Amino acid sequence: MQFIGIYMWSKELDNQSTTRVKSLKWSGWIVVILLSIGLGVVFFYEIPAFAKLLTSQYFFESSLLPHILDASTNAISVVAQFLLILCYWEQYILWLITNIMAIIMYSGLIRTDLDINLLVVWIMLSINSIVGLYTWFNRRRNLDGTARV
Repeated sequence: MQFIGIYMWSKELDNQSTTRVKSLKWSGWIVVILLSIGLGVVFFYEIPAFAKLLTSQYFFESSLLPHILDASTNAISVVAQFLLILCYWEQYILWLITNIMAIIMYSGLIRTDLDINLLVVWIMLSINSIVGLYTWFNRRRNLDGTARV
């Protein structure tokens, strides 16, 4: 994916070697939402099967809400990665949603075990997402020629 991302980003450079900011239309958001839901359903069944194949256990098997959050964070992360590769500023919205869901999962709020190491990682990633969202949103707002796809 990294090589594809480098290639795609190099195509989005303007005259000053700055990445052009692209923004989703409503139809793009519909695709993002449907893709996230579809992948979430697939991951709901695939992740436990894969985890059991590798380790003979799946930590969230007995709890529905953590299981749904686990599948959702993975699905939204995949969609956010594609938005990242394609240079859409809305990727940071999806990253922030994913990070918040992961914080809820690993904070012990929903009767899961508190994992302080993962919690700190997801908090730091949330801060990164907020900074990225702020930066890209302002770049988009300040540029006249924003591409809408």
